[in-house]
Amino acid sequence: MFMNLVMLLSSLLAIAVAAPVFAQGAKRLEDSKETRRLSAAEAAKLDKTRDEAFPLEAVIKEIPRGDVVITEANLRLRLIGVDVPTADEAHRAAADYYGREAMDYLRRLLVGKKVEIEYDEQKVDAYGQNFVYLTIGKTDVNADMVRRGYGIAACFAPNVSKCQNFGQYQREAMRAGRGLWDDDTSDWPEAPTTPVRTETVTVRGIADGDTITLTDGRVVRYLAIDAPENEQIYDEGSPANVAYEENYRLVAGRDVILEYDIAEKDPRGRTLAYVWVERDGRRILVNEELVRLGVAWVAVFPPNIARVGTLLKAQAEAKRNRVGVWALEQ
Repeated sequence: MFMNLVMLLSSLLAIAVAAPVFAQGAKRLEDSKETRRLSAAEAAKLDKTRDEAFPLEAVIKEIPRGDVVITEANLRLRLIGVDVPTADEAHRAAADYYGREAMDYLRRLLVGKKVEIEYDEQKVDAYGQNFVYLTIGKTDVNADMVRRGYGIAACFAPNVSKCQNFGQYQREAMRAGRGLWDDDTSDWPEAPTTPVRTETVTVRGIADGDTITLTDGRVVRYLAIDAPENEQIYDEGSPANVAYEENYRLVAGRDVILEYDIAEKDPRGRTLAYVWVERDGRRILVNEELVRLGVAWVAVFPPNIARVGTLLKAQAEAKRNRVGVWALEQ
């Protein structure tokens, strides 16, 4: 089965209330290790001068991840409107998770075949990849990935001509419980099976709905969840602000307990932890509470899976109660 992992989507709630969706979107997944990030000037130059590098059709040679394809001419194409979790090749033999099924599907669908290419306003991203919509036969590849639950709808201005359509496709996948939106907990643990390291720390600041800073200067990223972030406009009442405010309410200025899993740092050097706080005489797992409130989603990043089962149960509760993003299913 396609294991559960949910990457954030801040555009969807805005769509539901007819707010401008172009200003919101899911934050990109971790920076690709395969490409060098270009400066804004370099990306703009490519966008204006490489017309010969923008074909209207191409044969696909390789699929390095579930939302990126490489043509026989060695052009790297990034699918517009969808973010797919990156499959970790080092762990693919161990479990079916983390973008594997999405990548395998794209390989079956596209490798060795000719596709039609369509562009939007911005043609090149910060990594020199071409932003594209792909079609093969009657299949709209970008939309198909969202409909199947292989990725989340992710709108980034100025490429927003199909943004509302993608939001609707994701709502369909959510209602059907496909792919990322499947809450089956049978394959996931609910608590660590071996002793884990913990420490008590003090929260200095709230970066966003799933990240805090400590008085000792460390940045802590909550394990196994994602909360929405707005890259362009941080409006009052936006999904990102709601997540931020709930996180602030729970932990700002408080002593919290960090519970570690197997990997204690992410590629950015941030500390990874489940965060516990004492409130009103009870001990609360903040990661779980944010998911229960519908302001964050389960996001599985092996090998840190010790409490994924618990988090998925909280997500199922949020869906039943139609709170936060799950209100979209009404």
